[in-house]
Amino acid sequence: MALSDHDATDGVSIAQRVGGELGMRVIPAIELSTDLPGASIHILGLFLDHADPSFQQTIRGFREARLERAEQMVQALTAIGVPIRLERVFEIAGEGSVGRPHVAQALLEAGHIQTIDEAFERFIGRGGPWKPASTAWKPTTPKTTAPTTPAY
Repeated sequence: MALSDHDATDGVSIAQRVGGELGMRVIPAIELSTDLPGASIHILGLFLDHADPSFQQTIRGFREARLERAEQMVQALTAIGVPIRLERVFEIAGEGSVGRPHVAQALLEAGHIQTIDEAFERFIGRGGPWKPASTAWKPTTPKTTAPTTPAY
């Protein structure tokens, strides 16, 4: 069994301990978002050294960029007359990495859309009015992302 999350490995050590108690092997894993022209690619990294300090620093940077990106999305949506609260986006995300699905849920709760898909189609998807500022979100390609995952 593998445990993975976007830009985080926080639960891996606990899952490995509990898995060991149950006679199961838990593989450390992570999901990293990357971009190609016209497509978002999610890479699943398996058998990685989740405790590597350099790796943890890298994914911490990814999570911080997600927070900044969420803030910019909320500001951009407010500027076009579609206000949502950043605090609500963070509440929806909980302890996980903040992403566009959490913004979409906040848009739905605020009554700006009827479905999650509509949020992506109208506001936060490719070609929508939200465009990331160059300082907050620098999507990586699969080629540049793969080397960030140290071998286990």
